Amino acid sequence: MDASLNWPRARALVALLASSPLALVPACGTRTAPAKADFVDVLERPRSEEARQELDLAERELESGEWKRALERLEVLCPENAACARIAILARRAVTLAPTSEKARLRKLILDKVRDEASKTGDTLELASLAFAEALFVDTAREEEQLLRRALELEPEHYYALTKLGERYWRRGELEAARAVLEKAVSLRRDLREGWLLLGQVAQDRGLYKQAAGHLETYLSLRPLDRQVQLAYARLVAEQLRDGKRAEAILAKLRLEDPGNVEVGLDLGFALYLQGRHREAENLYHEMLDRRPRDVRVLLSLGNLYFGALEEPVKALQTYRWMLEQRASDDVLAMLGQALFVPARIRNIEQELSAKGKSLPATPKSIEELRAVWDTQG
Repeated sequence: MDASLNWPRARALVALLASSPLALVPACGTRTAPAKADFVDVLERPRSEEARQELDLAERELESGEWKRALERLEVLCPENAACARIAILARRAVTLAPTSEKARLRKLILDKVRDEASKTGDTLELASLAFAEALFVDTAREEEQLLRRALELEPEHYYALTKLGERYWRRGELEAARAVLEKAVSLRRDLREGWLLLGQVAQDRGLYKQAAGHLETYLSLRPLDRQVQLAYARLVAEQLRDGKRAEAILAKLRLEDPGNVEVGLDLGFALYLQGRHREAENLYHEMLDRRPRDVRVLLSLGNLYFGALEEPVKALQTYRWMLEQRASDDVLAMLGQALFVPARIRNIEQELSAKGKSLPATPKSIEELRAVWDTQG
């Protein structure tokens, strides 16, 4: 995730936390006011301008993969800025980037430092952020949840802890609890990117696809360069909302930026199919096969297009046959196609052609022979 106070805290919430995950959010129908500016400032930024510049440098270093240098900066920043949760978030990112052989040692080093800092302070917000920091590095989900609850007992509006707890509920399949906690988090901090992303995932898992799309749109308005989420959003819009035009607008841009990306090309082909632009989808698949003539997923999509929308059985037959000549795919759908329905479709096409008195073509021996089939009319 990306991102001292003297104001009243809702102490009544502490007792409720132990009994129900939904106690972490306001009652249904109420709204949580945004977190106060001074609270946000302490949670996200170090105290001095020099320390803020160091934190920004650490983030830039992480973006370029310099995890070791970034972690050194963060270690220096921690003692004087224990309430700044963003330090812990960046430290977690640094450990993620570190070599596998280093991860366990680094996690222990950070945990020891966080626990040492916690033993030295009585400040409520510092203790909350340190509990949140510890939760990012412990070994088990149970420990993680206990620490997040501890952070929220100390500071109920710690939106980073709320977001992480919402993620824990989501991973456990407690979707309503996850929704409630995450909605409180984004109410407190409207530009909390990870909160919106998780809300989108939760809504999608609940089958609320329009709502999921809205949450992902909010996330992308905050992080517009996230190609992975752009692709996930386009796929959701196409597959669940059947809105090929909206999906195409995103996918065409992604493909322009990365023409060789097969995933993007396949999704763009489906978006064109949804709009009834079958010949454009055909041309797209041909273009993709110019680059990767043996790609089972593209061959399957093209064969399906010929078999269904375009009703060109000979082209479907030869495309399917060529597909079966290729190495088995690791993709689940392509694997099922190779093993199950494509052989059945081939038999059906062959039977239909024989019933009409048409001779069966020989299986293509090369991509050039297959292209000659594609170039025929009808």
